[in-house]
Amino acid sequence: MPTIGTGRFFPVGVACLAVLAGAVAPASAQEDDEKPVVPRDRASHALAGERVDFFEEPAVDGAQRGACSSREPVCVAVAAGSNVPEGRRLQALVAAEEAYGTLVHTLGLPPPLAPLGTRGFTVVLTNTVGEETASALPIARDATSRFDRVTSVGLADASVGGCVLTANVTAAVAGGISWRVAPAQDVGSRDGLITSLVSLTVPCAAPLAAGAIARAQAHPNDAVIVADRSEFAAPLPPAQAGVGTGSTLFFDWLDGTLAARPGGALVGVWAAAATRTPVDARRWVNEPDAFDVLATSAKGAFGTNSDLGELFLHFGTDRLFFATAAKRFPWAGGYRAATPLAADRRIPWPDAPRRFLHPRPVAHTGMTAVAIDLTGRPAGKRLRAEITWEDFAHFRFQWVTVGADGLPLAAYPIVGEARGTGANGTLVNLDGATQALLIGTSDGDPRYPFDPDDEVWEAHGYDLVIAGVD
Repeated sequence: MPTIGTGRFFPVGVACLAVLAGAVAPASAQEDDEKPVVPRDRASHALAGERVDFFEEPAVDGAQRGACSSREPVCVAVAAGSNVPEGRRLQALVAAEEAYGTLVHTLGLPPPLAPLGTRGFTVVLTNTVGEETASALPIARDATSRFDRVTSVGLADASVGGCVLTANVTAAVAGGISWRVAPAQDVGSRDGLITSLVSLTVPCAAPLAAGAIARAQAHPNDAVIVADRSEFAAPLPPAQAGVGTGSTLFFDWLDGTLAARPGGALVGVWAAAATRTPVDARRWVNEPDAFDVLATSAKGAFGTNSDLGELFLHFGTDRLFFATAAKRFPWAGGYRAATPLAADRRIPWPDAPRRFLHPRPVAHTGMTAVAIDLTGRPAGKRLRAEITWEDFAHFRFQWVTVGADGLPLAAYPIVGEARGTGANGTLVNLDGATQALLIGTSDGDPRYPFDPDDEVWEAHGYDLVIAGVD
């Protein structure tokens, strides 16, 4: 059985959902768990999305009284088989009220859709310690809507109180909203957007994602939305496993860099990603996805001809400085200690041309960096890079000079052919710099834009020649 695509601060395991919701009741039967193998044709939505699966509403414990808010259409209840103290239930109700008020009234997101016959959106509390249990459970499609909309019930782990409980309840409300506005969205994008919203609206929650953020930074060559689920990544320590999602790093950066107001980019991605899936479909049609939206809305954000690939290049560059440039990235303060990122390779000034093969392949949207120490540079010498890569791949690079304080001084793009297999550039202005960074990102196969429903993004390497020139 596949993992259910839900928004959550603590990722959700299907085993836990089965305990809470009983048997799975798919909207339409799906015999195979694997995505069908189909030709790549975005115009006809040939890329299959997540499975269209719905669940029965979780059974609740009638002996432990739930409650509904008198201010907002939200309620809390206790899952059958769980024991949640009354004080914690009250804290969860207050957190649900605050989450609803902030997400709906302040940020302007639509309210979550509650199942028919309920007083409001319900967050079901559990205390299943050790399970992954904060999310929103999809219940049924809204048959009256022209676009995909789904009713849902929130799930939140109440085994721990305080900020963790507040974050879990907020994630449940945000997850309910995600099922209303973007039920077809891929898991990686949904996780990143919800975790970013939780970090934004519950400031004390940001450090809870530090483990996943550190793991994402340890694997910058992975695609931006799956950096915390890399097949090459070692498991997180038990104290950090399941907390947050590393993909929030990209969405936090996106919102902090491009949004006119806090949360603006996160809300905008959902607002423009409405989808239409046939009623009898077995898988969601996730078109347009979040990155289709960004490809249009972020066009020209970094210059007249900049595109989505340029956005990923700027993200890849900035993530090298999250830990040191505090004034430039104030939104990363909650988990700044988890963001140090080292270059893939560090080399001294090349007295003679040196050739390198990149040590690890780079997936589509992943980044790579090579640091060159300038302390031994002869006066008047410049730095030249010549990069080549294989067919059916494309990279884009830029030079970044760094001062003695470890902060960037200037960036110089290396312009290559759109579908070429190489690029080269000479860095002339080295005044005041102690090191030069050659930073690149992978555009994947240039014939196809990035699509999160691919799930597997072929990684590519490159060949690099570095030389000091007159």
